[in-house]
Amino acid sequence: MGVQAEGHLVQAGKPQAMTSFLTILEAAGGLPSDQDGKTLVTLLSETAGDSALLLTQIEQRQSSVTVSIENQSFSGVFNWLRLLSIKHDVIIGQATMTYFDSDRVNARIELNFTQ
Repeated sequence: MGVQAEGHLVQAGKPQAMTSFLTILEAAGGLPSDQDGKTLVTLLSETAGDSALLLTQIEQRQSSVTVSIENQSFSGVFNWLRLLSIKHDVIIGQATMTYFDSDRVNARIELNFTQ
């Protein structure tokens, strides 16, 4: 999984490295957060896991986050986006999905908290 912050992609080989990197960004005030103090990156990672989706890449750019999803269920991605919108005030800035098998998609989705 990779994380991109301010236009720089950081590959994290271990979840520990990812957590350390995000902790540094959060401490520096570099990531927007919701009313519960969760950053968008954390929220997306947690809710994707709860929805059984695998995010193959996460890119942080200023206040937006772009996620890449490969070979996942379209209905799973749709339901995850709906959950983010309704329960967490997340908006979709842009989305590109490529449908390739009976319910499978690759997607690149830009997300942000509502202001």
